[in-house]
Amino acid sequence: MILAGLLLAGSLLTINGQASTVQAKSYGKAVTKIAGNGNYAIYHNVSSKGPSGKFTSTKYFKHGQIQSKESRSTKKGGKIIVDGRNVGWVSEKFFARNQISVANEVSLVKNSSYSFPTRDAINYATDAHGTAINPNKVHVSRKYVSTNPGKVTYSYGKAKAEVDIDVHDGDMTSPSVTPKKDFKTTSTWNGGSKGSSRNWNSAHGYRSETTSNTFKSNGLTLRTRLFQPRFLSLGYGQAGDAMGQAGDAMGQVGVIPEGMTVNNGIFTTSLFTSNNSQYGNLVSYNLNALKSKYAAQNLTTMKWSTFKSYAKNIKVSPYIKLGHGQSLGSSSNYI
Repeated sequence: MILAGLLLAGSLLTINGQASTVQAKSYGKAVTKIAGNGNYAIYHNVSSKGPSGKFTSTKYFKHGQIQSKESRSTKKGGKIIVDGRNVGWVSEKFFARNQISVANEVSLVKNSSYSFPTRDAINYATDAHGTAINPNKVHVSRKYVSTNPGKVTYSYGKAKAEVDIDVHDGDMTSPSVTPKKDFKTTSTWNGGSKGSSRNWNSAHGYRSETTSNTFKSNGLTLRTRLFQPRFLSLGYGQAGDAMGQAGDAMGQVGVIPEGMTVNNGIFTTSLFTSNNSQYGNLVSYNLNALKSKYAAQNLTTMKWSTFKSYAKNIKVSPYIKLGHGQSLGSSSNYI
């Protein structure tokens, strides 16, 4: 069995055990892992006899950004990093191996001037070790869909998936929700991060914020509810394989937010690695459980017990096609 090092977004999971020599594989940069549905033990150490020093479970970390920089072949398993923080060794069975996840359905408005790239429907694809692979490596039965609907099949190694893509005339669509009226019009503040953030700027080394903000205009009051972590993964130059776009790292989560939505205390935003990237991650914070405005900035240094609670209440999506300038909305079932 292979034990893989697990890295979750915002915290790095690495175990420095006193181990006997075992066959090891390390990566120049961390690879991204996709969690499966099962719960597995996490260990401090691993040797030729297998893992030892069980201290926690993957149930706290399966929704985070999971990365790994090392795996070892033993009788029982491998090593993980979660949300940028070193955690420990876990069985490779924890990962979703040989799987392709695609959208449940795709519905397009007929447009002879536009062709939908079918790989944009991929949530993630993994190899035999549960490592996320570039969607461009996935074979598709149709690369584009424009005016003709139909089934598209996806395959990579032993992994397979399919999705029915519907194409319809635009006049078939109608709003499902009546827009609310009487929202007030107001203007936002001026200035960049140096003016609006006391510590989060280059002049102060991007230190954590310790004082919240209040903004008032035309009867509207906005107050800081949460300061996000700078990264929910390993940082610059440490995470991920290139996705085929300049400066685009598949495993890095952050640092550019675009759009936000809140529903029943669940705050969701999209995070990109660069202004030019079309791919990014959706990150959801359960504000009902994360009471502090400031603590999430310090995932890699907070107490272990606090980190487990935070990791359980921060969810990071796979690296998906998001585009730019998209507004976000959410319900209890959808984002």
